[in-house]
Order: sequence, then C-alpha cells, then structure tokens
Amino acid sequence: MRQQKDRAYGDLLSRLRVGAITAEDMNLLETRKFDIKSPNTVNRVCLLPSYMKNLPPDIVCLLAIRKQCECLNTIMLEELPTDKIVLMAEDSIEGRNPRLKAAAKRILAKAEEDDRSSTGLAKIITIKIWTKFMIIRNIDVTIGLVNRTIGVITSVSKCIDKAVEQVQSITIRLSSGQECQIERMDVKFEIMKETYITRRQVPISQSYGIKIHKSQGLSLHNAVMDVG
Repeated sequence: MRQQKDRAYGDLLSRLRVGAITAEDMNLLETRKFDIKSPNTVNRVCLLPSYMKNLPPDIVCLLAIRKQCECLNTIMLEELPTDKIVLMAEDSIEGRNPRLKAAAKRILAKAEEDDRSSTGLAKIITIKIWTKFMIIRNIDVTIGLVNRTIGVITSVSKCIDKAVEQVQSITIRLSSGQECQIERMDVKFEIMKETYITRRQVPISQSYGIKIHKSQGLSLHNAVMDVG
C-alpha cells in the first residue's frame, strides 16, 4: 500500500522479504548505497551527517541501537546555527512512605537524561530552532498531532516565574506545512511501589536518528538505514 506510486520498489521489497532477491534487485539497491568504513557501529553513525547534508531535508535515519541514535542526534543538533534551548521537566513525587519518596528523589537525580523509566519523557531536552523532532504522545488526532509524528520546531513561547525563564510551549511545523503549538503535559508513572512521579514536560524527542522499532507505522518519504 505504501509503495503504490513506485511499483518497481514495491516489487523489490516483496521479493526481499521472502529471500527471493534477483541480480537486478541487487544492482538497483547498490545505486542507493554508500559505504562508511568503520567496524564500530557508533563511529560509523558519527560520520553520517556529512552524507545527510546532501539528502532531502525530511530524511530520517533508522538505527538499531539507542547509542547510535544519541550520537547522530547530538551531532546534528550541534551543527544547527541557532541557540540552544533547554526544556527542563518539572517533577513532583507522590507516596505515603517518606523513605520511599526520598529514595525516588535520589533515583531521579541519578537518571536525569535517561527517559526509559519515565514513560519516554526526558528530564532534560535540548533543542534549537529548526530542530527535527518526533512527538511521543497523542495530543490532537484531528490535526495530526499524534504519537510518532515528525516535524521541525519553528519558535518557542517562554514565561518568567520567580525570575526563572521557562519554556511553556513550542510551535512546530509538520511535513504538510501546517504549524501547531505544543504545550507541556503531565504524565504520571510509578517509580517504586506505591510511589509515583508526575512529570510535566513537552512530549517530544529528537528524530534525526530513531530506533527501527519506533519507525513501525510511520510513513517516511525518505530514510537512511544502517544495515551493518
């Protein structure tokens, strides 16, 4: 269904998935391949940006492991000429046991940049204007703001509370050209038995490189795949 406008590519994929690839298929795939000579998977990904500059701007790189994604996203962010903007989450702890609440606070302090135990919402998100990102929560299905939607950040809205400047929302541009505003949202998760964290954060993550399993269900116009 996704390859109806490119029958040759659709037929190639159908043969590839059952191991019936032909010499013609191999020759076609070779025209799209570029080699990065490095046995180390992370080092190989770190060399990708120089190639991606010559590819369409909506390109997404599908990678196998988390460390590869972090490497590529960090490099691509650093190359943007705009200023860094830090989105710091606001956390509150709920629970009846004071000892467990204190332990939960220590766990959060040690895992500030790890979003795996916080339902995907990172404690600290560093962005720039024109950063490519992925929405990681359903926000408004009617206008296409759903989990795994990809777009770019065009502006941010800030407020000053107690002399502290805080980003309250971001404006994003979807692939359709439509611009929408995304505000911080609250997500509650259990960090220890009967001890809960409510995290208030903008539900996004960088998406120059994403893990392969996160790409399932996405309609990508252009993609780079690291095939080892």
